[in-house]
Amino acid sequence: MWVCLGLMLITEITIFCCQAGRIFPANFILLLVFTLSEAYMVSFITSIVADVEGGAIVVVAACMTLCKKSF
Repeated sequence: MWVCLGLMLITEITIFCCQAGRIFPANFILLLVFTLSEAYMVSFITSIVADVEGGAIVVVAACMTLCKKSF
């Protein structure tokens, strides 16, 4: 978990502040690393919430996200 948090911060700072975030192959690689780290962190936090509160709250949150109407 801490490794993913570190990777997220490092890649985000690199994308926004360094020239590597603007060069063709490097920007896609940085974006891939950031996305995979973010996905792992979200799944980790979701599993902790599901373990503590029960799985129903995660299903309710997913349904509320899917059923949101756009106005």
